[in-house]
Amino acid sequence: MLAVHSGGNVTIAADKIARITNVNNMAGSADTPTIITVNGTLAAETITLANFSNQELVINNNAFVSVQTLNQNSGTLTNSGGTLFNQPAGINVWLGREDSTWDNPLNWSLAKVPDPSTDKIKIAASTNPPVIAAGNTITASTTDFIIDDDAEVIVNGILELNGDFTLDERIKTSSAGSLSVSGNLSVSAAYSAPNLDIECASFSASANLTCKNLSVTGATTATGTVTLETSGA
Repeated sequence: MLAVHSGGNVTIAADKIARITNVNNMAGSADTPTIITVNGTLAAETITLANFSNQELVINNNAFVSVQTLNQNSGTLTNSGGTLFNQPAGINVWLGREDSTWDNPLNWSLAKVPDPSTDKIKIAASTNPPVIAAGNTITASTTDFIIDDDAEVIVNGILELNGDFTLDERIKTSSAGSLSVSGNLSVSAAYSAPNLDIECASFSASANLTCKNLSVTGATTATGTVTLETSGA
């Protein structure tokens, strides 16, 4: 918890990340301004401003604040070219603010790389889609791994999903990458990928699947058309 009392001023520098559960502006009167300035990154569950207009939260240019609950009261919120993100409870959201590196905390809404064993992961659409690098293995439950309809994940390493999963163009595997699903994997809409290396309990293609390199370990059923193009990626 960060508690800022009357006359206190706190600044989060441009190159710093602050992960604080509760941020409270505790001013007891309007006599002295109390200012929290964010030049870098702040991730909080709750931010509460005191009930006076000169008690202020300032988000400067290129700064980032994610918060589940913002209690502004009569305080002042000044956003000067930064980002205020409405953080969903219990979910670490991929935003790709910096680059496509999975292990860069600045790309995630909670300003930390998710732990798939404890965190629910959501991949939001971004100009920098996440890349699971070669040599990196990400393991998650299919119920805790959400990919928005217009988002994608690029797998150069290994993505292991526990449970049933429906494959579509939101997941792309490179020639070195692979997708492992502990349950049943299905293709229910037309899907095209240059490389697809799959390990699963069963694989069912009820729609058309087009691939240059296809490797499937598991019982396979195809009622749709599986097309292998003539050359590799």
